[in-house]
Amino acid sequence: MSGPAAAIRSIVIRVLVASLVGIGGLPLAAGSAAARHSPQPWRLKPQGEGTVNRIDVAKRTINVTHDRIDLLDWPARTESFGVAKGVELRQLHRGARIIFSLARGKEGGFVIQEIKPDD
Repeated sequence: MSGPAAAIRSIVIRVLVASLVGIGGLPLAAGSAAARHSPQPWRLKPQGEGTVNRIDVAKRTINVTHDRIDLLDWPARTESFGVAKGVELRQLHRGARIIFSLARGKEGGFVIQEIKPDD
């Protein structure tokens, strides 16, 4: 198949896939059949690996330069995250390599739920 028919088929397939998994990473309508049966990365525990740049124990934030996080389709970058209560920050130091897991926080952004050294 080539020409206009192939282009239309390609568009139809993309629209169908987008409707099943959410468009641009946005959540699907909560009650929809697609929402109940689609793989939703925000419901899984994405993991990242990176290097600690700054730690603010009082504010419970950490700044990390992390590698690509495939599950979220995030490129490698430097950013700050809030850290969930119960996660110990005092054992961390600038320059430490870590593995961390993320989960949605109360305000919708991702928060670090677990941290361990990257041995």
